[in-house]
Amino acid sequence: MSYLIDTNIISRCHKKSVPAKLDTWLRKNLEECFISAVTIAEMRFGIEKAPASHQEILAQRVAETETDFAEAIEPADLDCLVEWKRIFDFLKQNRRTIACEDALIAAQCLANGHTLATENIRDFALLNPLGLKTENPMA
Repeated sequence: MSYLIDTNIISRCHKKSVPAKLDTWLRKNLEECFISAVTIAEMRFGIEKAPASHQEILAQRVAETETDFAEAIEPADLDCLVEWKRIFDFLKQNRRTIACEDALIAAQCLANGHTLATENIRDFALLNPLGLKTENPMA
């Protein structure tokens, strides 16, 4: 099984101490983990929006993440973008919405057969009928 790690999980890894459950989960599954280029973009943009006093440390953490996961960063390719359109069509039919970034990350999971590793299980549950699988590494 392969996992695409949601941005919120990566953010947890940037804390002073990684929660024990997450640390255990990562050690067990690291070889099967990927990060979306969307997550990297979210983090880089977050640096710009952060107070100046936090930007340097955030930039270091993002650079470390990019280095540590260099070979596991997945782009949003054409297959992903087709799934993304399917997600938006499904959401429109069901009169629901989710953040664009979340939809892209979910689309990558669907296109590449990944399970989404996220704390936001409830937010993504509405995409389960499309085949999205989720797992909470913090549970």
